[in-house]
Amino acid sequence: ENPFNSGIWSESNLKGIVGALLAKARVVVLISPPTVDEAGSAIGGRTVATTQTYAAVVGRVARQLGVLFVDVFDAMR
Repeated sequence: ENPFNSGIWSESNLKGIVGALLAKARVVVLISPPTVDEAGSAIGGRTVATTQTYAAVVGRVARQLGVLFVDVFDAMR
């Protein structure tokens, strides 16, 4: 099950947030989450795999809505 299909972290929720920002802001920049150290304290059960999936969702939303995207996840790998 993909945790990004529903709820607060869903793709549709992110699109709604970006849409609201675009109505008020001149520039919107989405930033992916950084990678995680699974050997350390994985906050909230985050793993490299789930974080990479969410980073991809953020990038896809940025492309679809025409906003800037900073891919911190890939930059830190």
